[in-house]
Amino acid sequence: MSQRRAGDPRTSYADLARARVPDVEPLAGLFDRLVREFAPAVAAEPGARLEEIGAIWRRAVGEEIAAHARPGRFRGGVLTIEVDSAPLAAELGTFAREHLHQALEREGLTGLCELKFRTGRPRTGGP
Repeated sequence: MSQRRAGDPRTSYADLARARVPDVEPLAGLFDRLVREFAPAVAAEPGARLEEIGAIWRRAVGEEIAAHARPGRFRGGVLTIEVDSAPLAAELGTFAREHLHQALEREGLTGLCELKFRTGRPRTGGP
């Protein structure tokens, strides 16, 4: 280790570790605050967010399609729709994907990057 000379303007890591700066927010706290402030829907409870997405989905596609296709998961900008029949999943995925993406954004869904359709039995009694 080298000794620093008097008047050296550089700051060592040890000096920084010892320094107490009262107006500096810990990184974790800053990140949490930024998420709450700029992405409140993402920071919400996952179940509440999926319920909100279900309402947006029903407005965008109508009750008839919503009865057979429901949002199952929204993670990382990817909305996975659970569809109760393969032909409907194929039709939504092939012919209506771009239209649905635009309709969902118009209805207020933010952060959507991709739509995926999965054949299976949609959950009943909710979004």
